[in-house]
Amino acid sequence: TCKLISGEMSEPGKEVEVEVKRMDGTVSPQPVELLRDDLLLSDDDSSAFDFDWSSWDDMTESLFSVQKDALPGDMASKMQAQMRAQLKAAQRLMAVRADELRRRIITGNKDKRVRDFLREVPTVRLIDKISFTMGVLLLLLTEYVMLAQPQWIAPWYFLCMTPLLISRYYFYTRSNLVFYMIDFCYFTNSLVALALLTDGHVLLNRAAFVLSNGPIAIAIPVWRNSLVFHSWDKITSVYIHAFPGIVMFVKRWNSTGNDFFGCEAEGCELSLLQWLGVPLGLYCVWNIFYIFAVESPSIKFQVHQETSLRYLTTHDNLAFVQFIKNIFVKLGILKKGEKLNPETWRTKSLYYTCLVIYTTSTILPTFLMFKYQWAHILILSICFVFAVWNGSTFYIEVFSKNYLNTVERRANNSKK
Repeated sequence: TCKLISGEMSEPGKEVEVEVKRMDGTVSPQPVELLRDDLLLSDDDSSAFDFDWSSWDDMTESLFSVQKDALPGDMASKMQAQMRAQLKAAQRLMAVRADELRRRIITGNKDKRVRDFLREVPTVRLIDKISFTMGVLLLLLTEYVMLAQPQWIAPWYFLCMTPLLISRYYFYTRSNLVFYMIDFCYFTNSLVALALLTDGHVLLNRAAFVLSNGPIAIAIPVWRNSLVFHSWDKITSVYIHAFPGIVMFVKRWNSTGNDFFGCEAEGCELSLLQWLGVPLGLYCVWNIFYIFAVESPSIKFQVHQETSLRYLTTHDNLAFVQFIKNIFVKLGILKKGEKLNPETWRTKSLYYTCLVIYTTSTILPTFLMFKYQWAHILILSICFVFAVWNGSTFYIEVFSKNYLNTVERRANNSKK
């Protein structure tokens, strides 16, 4: 027979001893090495402890080789197999004890699985601290570049937006949200980047101004963007919608901005073509691309992939969406409480119509924003205040409750 002798289990590579009792009554301790080095990283995996069974076969073979001839039939081999089974039982016992120890070290509770513990949202995680720090620094440095080094606003835009968009693509790909990245805000950011890189035609630059300060900037209060510093995703959303307008503000009102927009004198204005014609034409180009994209088999038949069309037509948590639905109910287009199906062309027609109305209406104030600095400052400030307000709402009403619940849960676990 054999039994496990107590050994130190906390370090991978440690040797434990299994006591082997022979038939003649003699006892021989046999060392067994914990071969794998991921003791605290494995999750409920009893194979974390593996015996070198070849050495055990040699040992058990030597134990019974002397008495093999004296034992009748295949009794020796049966006893050897029984011993091997008992050693496997000892292995499982060690695995259970190690699992309990690992759970107690990592989670504070031997009955809570590490897998479940890792799925819980910690109060403050390292990535949250990094995101908070980066969010604050980005805001301060952007303010510094705007006020003290406006000639560096274009390089600073690329320096900030490149890692933000790369990380957004990475996380959205893993979360089935990657098709959000064909939305109009990303198209406008591409337009701004093209204008900055090529120092393009005045018509392109002014169209970038209109779209950045109209539909994209005003999307901050409409879609409830929140300045939540510890959330990298929310910070990215704010910068995607706010940064193009900031860049255009610096280019318009900086002393060198007149060259960028072709303004040679005071009172520079947008023509009707520059104000409505070209921006709406670019919007129509994007909208046609978007329709073909979401109707392609790669998206249409992947129901697990989220798109703006699917989200906005099936969720009523946004005040703007609820407002539009109420208008449709009053006009008799929708019935009260009617659920929209994003796969029907009726729903898609309503969705695209709303987008055209939204884009056109948010373009209108840009005429004043381009002509008067005070109007530009006022509208961008209102959008930024909404982002700060939404962020404060998140911290006070959502984050604080989660924090208190986490503290109470951990206090209760410690009492157990």
